[in-house]
Amino acid sequence: MSAQNSPEASPGRPKRSSPIRSRTPATARNTARSNANNPSVSKRVQDVFDALDGVKKTIKSNKKLARTVQKEQRAMQTELDDFKSQTNHNLQDIIKAITDDIEYKDAFMRVQNKQLQSQVLSQSSEAQGMEKQLMQIDRRIQRLEKMLGEEGEESSED
Repeated sequence: MSAQNSPEASPGRPKRSSPIRSRTPATARNTARSNANNPSVSKRVQDVFDALDGVKKTIKSNKKLARTVQKEQRAMQTELDDFKSQTNHNLQDIIKAITDDIEYKDAFMRVQNKQLQSQVLSQSSEAQGMEKQLMQIDRRIQRLEKMLGEEGEESSED
C-alpha cells in the first residue's frame, strides 16, 4: 500500500474498500495493512485467504454431499417403509389363507365326525337289534331242543 492510500496520509478522505477488508476480520486487515510492504507476510496472508477459500469450497461441497446423503436416506427410508408394508400385506395374506384353510378343514372334519357318529349310532342300534334276534333264535333253539328232547324221550318209550 502506498502512503497516499493509507488512512494516515489523508485523514479527511473516506476509506477505500479493499479485497482484504471485505473478506477478513478486523485483526487480519490491520495485520495486512501494517505488513503491506513485506512480501513474505503478504504472501502468507494471501495463502491464508486461499486456504480459507479452499475451506469454504470444502464446506460447500460437504453441505452438498450432506444434502445428497439426506435425500438418499429419505429415499431408502421410503423404500424400506414400502418393503415393510408389502411384507406385512403379504404376511397377512398368507395368514388369512392358512386361517381359511384351517377353518375349512375344521368344518370338513366336524361334518365327517357327525357322519361317523351317526354311523356308529346306526351300527350300534343294528348290533343291539342283531343281539336281540340272536337271543330270540337262541331261545327258539333251546325250545326246539327241549321239544326234540321230549319227543325223543317219548319215542324211545314207545
